[in-house]
Amino acid sequence: VLKTLDKAKDDFLSLVSHELRTPLSSILLYSEMLLDGLASSSEDRDEFLSTIVDNCKRLTRLINDVLDLSKIEAGRMPFNLEPLNIRELVAETLTSIRPTLENHELNFDYDQVDESVSLWGDRDKIIQVLTNITSNAIKFTPGGGTIYVSLSEDKNMGVIAVKDTGKGIKKKDIPKVFDRFSQLESIDHHSEGTGLGMTISKSIIERIGGKIWIESTLGKGTTVYFTLPKTKPKLKNIA
Repeated sequence: VLKTLDKAKDDFLSLVSHELRTPLSSILLYSEMLLDGLASSSEDRDEFLSTIVDNCKRLTRLINDVLDLSKIEAGRMPFNLEPLNIRELVAETLTSIRPTLENHELNFDYDQVDESVSLWGDRDKIIQVLTNITSNAIKFTPGGGTIYVSLSEDKNMGVIAVKDTGKGIKKKDIPKVFDRFSQLESIDHHSEGTGLGMTISKSIIERIGGKIWIESTLGKGTTVYFTLPKTKPKLKNIA
């Protein structure tokens, strides 16, 4: 078991190193071009600087995500558990993703989130989870589609569902969504994310004692479900 864990850690570090190398090479190249005076116009200079800034942002996102993942799984990430009004959190998430929704010409419906239901979690981290899930939904839903968020109750847990009208996921590919290795290997280098958002979301939800899973139909869309407890939970060690 220890050998398997060591190999998994080595593989992950190897993949992360590869993803760090790409933006670093780009930053170095464009910086050297600026120093060598190869920006012959203000437009060229602005383009070079924009490329450098974009790659710096990408590095920051990747490093932050890897650090978050490591801290959560090692039980070193602090969690501030409190009762949450999920409707408020969804509204706050909507505020941050609204420009992206508008750019993709998508609708967002959270009428089915009852504001009277209180669940336990860490406010900032659950917003992070909602943002990760909705960002994924936006990425794979064609213009004119809708993203629906709903909340239901199941015994001592609340179930939040984020449903899209996108292209769906093949059944055999669903486990890969939460797999850090698959996500890092399939990163679109022009995308805003690092590919680790769903892996981090899974770690956050499981640490609080909830579950996260996906149901999908090709051509019809995907629903991501996650649960949160109704009463204050004990944090679980998921390392």
